[in-house]
Amino acid sequence: ARPWLPADEGGAMTRAGLALAQSAEARWAAKMAAFGLRVESQGLVQLFADAPTRDEALDGYKALGVPASSTRWQGKSAVSLTEDRVANAHAYSVALAEDLARRGVEFRFGEAVELMGGEFWRVRTRSYDETADTVVVCAGYSTAEILRGVGVACDISGVAGHALRFTRPEGFASVSVMDAESHSAMTVFEDEVRLSGSVGLEKPDGLLEIWRKIAPAMMDQLGEPYAAWTGMRPVSATGCPIMGATEAKGLFVNAGHAHMGWTQCAGAGEVVAEAVFSRLP
Repeated sequence: ARPWLPADEGGAMTRAGLALAQSAEARWAAKMAAFGLRVESQGLVQLFADAPTRDEALDGYKALGVPASSTRWQGKSAVSLTEDRVANAHAYSVALAEDLARRGVEFRFGEAVELMGGEFWRVRTRSYDETADTVVVCAGYSTAEILRGVGVACDISGVAGHALRFTRPEGFASVSVMDAESHSAMTVFEDEVRLSGSVGLEKPDGLLEIWRKIAPAMMDQLGEPYAAWTGMRPVSATGCPIMGATEAKGLFVNAGHAHMGWTQCAGAGEVVAEAVFSRLP
C-alpha cells in the first residue's frame, strides 16, 4: 500500500500497520532487555528496481514520518532506513514461553485442536478437554479451519514462506538488506545470516538464485546454508490482520499478520487483550 494515497487506496491501512508495529516494538524491546537478549540497531537498506520506484517509496516513508534517505547499494537504487532494528524472533519466543510458564501459563505442543460451541466454549485436544467462557483463536493459517468448525467465517489462508540460514563469516557486513522486487531479505544477526522471502518461490533454494544476482560477492562469503525452513504464513484476503471479537459471544481472533507477525506481535496481543477485557469490537 502507498501511504500518501487516499484511505480507500491503501494509505490508511499502511498507517494503521505502522502504528501497530511501533506499539509492538516498544513492548518487545522492553521484554528483550528483561530477558537479556540483544536488539541491534544496524539499519536497513531497501532495494528497488529503478530510481522512480525508489523515489515513490521514499515519498511514502516521509508521509509516514519514518526517517529515510535516498542511497545506492551494490549499484542499485535504494532507501536507507537508519532506525530499523534487528532481533532474533526464535530466541524471543523461547524466552517468552519460559517466562509465561513460570507465571502459570500451560503450553501443550503438537496437539490438534477442536473447538465446539454451546452454553460454553469447549476446547478439546488429545490430552485436554476443558470449557471456557472466552476463547482466543490465534492459530496462524489454521485459524480459518478452527473457526469454520463453529460456523464463523474468517478469510485467512496459508502462503508459503522460506528461509535459509548461514553461519556469519568474520568481517561480514552488518547491515540488513530488503529487496522490494523479490519480496525477500538478507538479515544479519550476531552469529548468523538469514535469507527469507516467499512470493513466487516453490522452495527455499530459490532464495540463493535471487541473492546471487543481487549481491554475488556477499553470497560467495556466505557459502552454503546450514539449514532451510518453509512455513505457511497466515494471509487475509485484504492483507490486513484480523483482530478482536467475532460475531460469536466470547470468541476472539488474532491472525492474518502474514510476514509481519514478529513485527506486530506484541501490539496485536495488546489490541486483542483490550478487546477481551473491555468487550470492544
